[in-house]
Amino acid sequence: MSRFHLAVFNCERISLFLDNFDKIRNFDPEQDKIYILDCSSNHKQEQEKVAKFVQEKGWELNKQVHFIIRRNWGVDQGARIDYLSLLRDNYFDSSPKYIWQFQEHYFDLTSPASRYPVEFPKIGGQIKADIIPDNLIIDLDECEKIYEGDPEVTMIYAARLKITLFSHTDGREWFYVGGANYFIRASYALQVNDKNLLDSYKMIYVGQPNWALFVEMDQGYQLTRKGVKWYDLVSGYSFDLPETLRNLETANNVVLQKNKANTHEDYYSPLYDQYQQRCLKALNTHPLLREVLIQKALFVDSIKIILRKIKRSVLPQKSKKLAVLQDGKIKFF
Repeated sequence: MSRFHLAVFNCERISLFLDNFDKIRNFDPEQDKIYILDCSSNHKQEQEKVAKFVQEKGWELNKQVHFIIRRNWGVDQGARIDYLSLLRDNYFDSSPKYIWQFQEHYFDLTSPASRYPVEFPKIGGQIKADIIPDNLIIDLDECEKIYEGDPEVTMIYAARLKITLFSHTDGREWFYVGGANYFIRASYALQVNDKNLLDSYKMIYVGQPNWALFVEMDQGYQLTRKGVKWYDLVSGYSFDLPETLRNLETANNVVLQKNKANTHEDYYSPLYDQYQQRCLKALNTHPLLREVLIQKALFVDSIKIILRKIKRSVLPQKSKKLAVLQDGKIKFF
């Protein structure tokens, strides 16, 4: 059995991970594995960068580092579902005790890919919320000790703007981390993400960014349970439920959650409701019919991708002058 699986979700930007690998300490090539799930248009080019990195480390491709080609669907959340599906199907030679799931740009603090476009109101040019906090090094030995020291600690995270406490209009509350970049015990990841849930996510996929936002939020909802702790690598505090978090903040005079003014719940709450209803319907769909509808969703998405490529190659690109958050989406005018 492996200690850690580092599941890296990549699309065209693997250099952002490879060039910042020094932000990981105590990676053990004998017991830790890196799995890069790649949906780039040029797989070969990305794989060549990985091969060079592996050679410089004195490692072997498909031993310490694995490069898995996947179809381009669902951006990072599609990659998460693909990885968890492979884990459920016993695809990996060595199952992990712990999984660290993150986007390829999580470590990068300098490239344009890690900053909001300058056209975005208020936040234009700022480092994205799903990027590692400044000056933080992730020590895998330390993370292992945290897990071994408290069996209730299940998720370990390091969030630039702290964890988000999502307060739903129906009174429910749960945690989620920007980009869903966090460690998780493999046993719990499999417990929560059974085949029905993963297939339901696939079935309601419609090729829009809002689907990925829903999956990111819903994963937080699924993971927030009594007795299942989140551990903040930045502050050193751990907690299971929102009330526990608030009690810690009051008792220690600290702020552990993201500023409510930046959570955009008025946009995300109706978005979540819309997709959750679809997901619940999908969960109640017969597995055979669900599989047919999954293939239909992926086929339709493939057609849309082809049409977008044709449109980009034929029509001139319009300049993006003004970005506005509208109906939960960023729209340009």
